[in-house]
Amino acid sequence: MQMPPNVPGAMPAGTYSPDGQWVWSGREWVSSAPVATRTYLPTRTRSRVAIAALVAVGLMHVIGLFTLLGRLDIVRRLTNGEFVSAGEANDSDNFVRTVGFVTFAATVVCGVLFLMWLYRTVANNHALGARALQFSPGASVWWWFCPIANWVRPFQILRETWRAANPSAPGSTPDQRQLQRTPIHLIVWGLCWFAVSPITVFVYLSNASQPDAFDPAQRLNALQTQTIAELVNAVIWVVAAVLAVVIVSRINARQQRLLSVVSQTPAPGPAAAVAPA
Repeated sequence: MQMPPNVPGAMPAGTYSPDGQWVWSGREWVSSAPVATRTYLPTRTRSRVAIAALVAVGLMHVIGLFTLLGRLDIVRRLTNGEFVSAGEANDSDNFVRTVGFVTFAATVVCGVLFLMWLYRTVANNHALGARALQFSPGASVWWWFCPIANWVRPFQILRETWRAANPSAPGSTPDQRQLQRTPIHLIVWGLCWFAVSPITVFVYLSNASQPDAFDPAQRLNALQTQTIAELVNAVIWVVAAVLAVVIVSRINARQQRLLSVVSQTPAPGPAAAVAPA
């Protein structure tokens, strides 16, 4: 292992050497090689189950799109003064509610399975030698449930997971990961995730509010606005589910290649501290 050059003057503790192999402790250079505190565990089964769940959620939202389009058509016909039987309207509402309930249940199950995959994948990045990762396996899960912060943290977690699994940069440092490009599919997924939260809140508030029962026009306008918002929400969920399948597949493949690289790399010997000049 090449020793870092002597650097005159003071520098903040935690500064990495140009090659990323050493870190300044405040008094001396010490090896930045992480101490193995975790064991790599396969993610193939978890990734496959997570992908299957994501596909199921995406399909449920596609079905939901058709039910919402049907309700929107009924609202349009009523607005135009066309006849709609009470049975047809009730059947449409019941179909929308049933599909919505099944979609919600599928999303909850999918979330559990996805986070199980993510927990193990982040733990494996630690086990494979990524240095100074911002998110621990536990933090990579509970940040998803932190209000407000969970609008942006999930994207940051997946971005770090993607970069840390880079087979071209085993034992990557934060500076090295910062230089890596974020793939477009992960960026678009992050935008979808950020957008779906306020729309979901709007839909919830629309369901909770009760327009004037004696004003049919007001009720139809409110129902039309709510249905359009749910349509947009469903489209975003479909796109996000498809992109999440791509993310899981590609991160899993990258980490498998990283495992091969790390397994073929000889373990370094004990690192000696180097005092600065």
